[in-house]
Amino acid sequence: MVVLHEDARLLVIDKPAGLLSQPGVRVHDSVSARAAEARPDAERVALVHRLDMDTSGVLVLAKDAAAHRALGAQFERRTVAKRYRALLERPVAAAGGIVALALRADLDDRPRQIVDAALDESAHVVGLSILSGSHLALVRDVIDAMRAEGLGDIPLVVGGIIPDADADALRAYGVARVYTPKDFELNRIMLDIVALVGEAPSRAA
Repeated sequence: MVVLHEDARLLVIDKPAGLLSQPGVRVHDSVSARAAEARPDAERVALVHRLDMDTSGVLVLAKDAAAHRALGAQFERRTVAKRYRALLERPVAAAGGIVALALRADLDDRPRQIVDAALDESAHVVGLSILSGSHLALVRDVIDAMRAEGLGDIPLVVGGIIPDADADALRAYGVARVYTPKDFELNRIMLDIVALVGEAPSRAA
């Protein structure tokens, strides 16, 4: 992990392929973790953006809250110029072809989109808020997709207008928590979710 630039406010890293940008569910080693551990006296060392684990490239981290806000605003306003380069394993002989890899979340398949986001963000917990009557089918599809991707150990929590009988069915299928309008204390819900993640034995890095 090469430091390209560092001053009192920011840090620019050349991230190698194979290293996470931030700690994941199962792996703590990452650019942000290494940077923070090497700078214990910094106010903070926080990523301004991320790169996928298998992608190498430049990562910007802020060393204080004000710098993080300012840099983050530039990325949000898209005033930061970014350039991507693909490295090929061998020359391409054909004049054309088909790339059979996912380039974005599957916007036409909601469960697949949710699982793609969980994979991309190294999620510790997945939450669904469902206001329609399709909670049983959607949740089952999401759980099946998570299990197929090896994410079955990540807790799934669901909120919505859900009858008691359906809530029981969701729990039986593998939902960790079901919240309904009766659960209106947001602080208690958040503490419950934090405890849920902490209780999961597979959450240890």
